[in-house]
Amino acid sequence: MKTYAFYFIFPYVGVLISFNIFNVHSFKNEISDTSRRNFTNEPENRNEAKLEILEQTVEALQVQMRNLTRSIKDISRDQIKIKDNHVVFYARLSSTIILNTYSIVKFNDVVINVGNHYNSGDGIFVAPVAGVYQFSWMTLTDSGDHVYTELRVDNVVIDKLAINLGSAAGTIPATRVTVCKVEKGDHVWIQTTGTGGTNFFVVGSAAHSSFMGLLLFET
Repeated sequence: MKTYAFYFIFPYVGVLISFNIFNVHSFKNEISDTSRRNFTNEPENRNEAKLEILEQTVEALQVQMRNLTRSIKDISRDQIKIKDNHVVFYARLSSTIILNTYSIVKFNDVVINVGNHYNSGDGIFVAPVAGVYQFSWMTLTDSGDHVYTELRVDNVVIDKLAINLGSAAGTIPATRVTVCKVEKGDHVWIQTTGTGGTNFFVVGSAAHSSFMGLLLFET
């Protein structure tokens, strides 16, 4: 007897369940044969009525099966979309560095990187989807030093952060938070500006210069 195999994936159970549905035409033939054997003493029109009811039941089950299959496909697509929506990274500098102007800051100590869209080797985040993102970065420097940085999206300056300390200021951090629209495939990074010559990024005992970003929602 010919069978069809349907496979369902339940995301939260992680179990693959398969089952067979009898070929409708074979099932109808069996019903017809059974009806003839069991109801030979009954009027012919009564047998035909029962057979028609059974055929209608099978057709109704087919419709339900198609609807259920479409629903499971929709759930699978939604699960994939939800998974793609989880985009967040946070990285820090692991040591004190000095950078000249127009230098990308490579935050090399990655704390979290869901989706692996941030590259610690070049300091660049590549947006996996178009959407509204939140970015923030913190710079830490010492007395008598300065750090001038800016956030760039595909080489367009979105926001800037400056810290310039006096000789007796101590070690002080500065932070900027920005929300902006980013297209799929856009490159996002922090770099020093053209101001101030050398930039002195300090790593303190309790603080590190850092860079983070997360997807708020898709557009």
